Amino acid sequence: MNPQLKKLIEWLNKIAGQRLTGVLALIYVYDDREDNNSPQAIYLEFDNNLHGCVRCASDGESIEYDSNAPAEIDLGRYGNEILKYISNQGPWRECVGEKLNDSFVLIADNNVCMGVRLLFQSGKSVDIVNLGDELYVYDFLPESIVAEEHIETKRINSNMTNI
Repeated sequence: MNPQLKKLIEWLNKIAGQRLTGVLALIYVYDDREDNNSPQAIYLEFDNNLHGCVRCASDGESIEYDSNAPAEIDLGRYGNEILKYISNQGPWRECVGEKLNDSFVLIADNNVCMGVRLLFQSGKSVDIVNLGDELYVYDFLPESIVAEEHIETKRINSNMTNI
């Protein structure tokens, strides 16, 4: 298992059973227009000071996790990347305040972890997926994307060693 995937799985095991308390997104802004459809990163906050950031990895296909909050960036004439509170938007509004019941990694046919599915106590889910080096958030990944990318969903558990 690659080290980045191992780190992601360890974090998903730590946040299991924890309540989601907030969500921030790193959003690209150019000429006062926000690109809310494809955030640069998603920062999730859970009870007990557990938090993490999910973003596209440098390989352009997979996702990566780290525990640091994303930083806003001034890109000069090319715009800005700003942190935006999105707990009350999209699929997050029904998940904030809920405990994380289960999590899954989304594995493409080339054995790349291209996303993660978070399943909450209420039965609501959120998928965070790298599609073509762009991060997207769905309440449930469309079947057309699953078929096109040949995505396999693997449930996270504490003794995962072979992905």
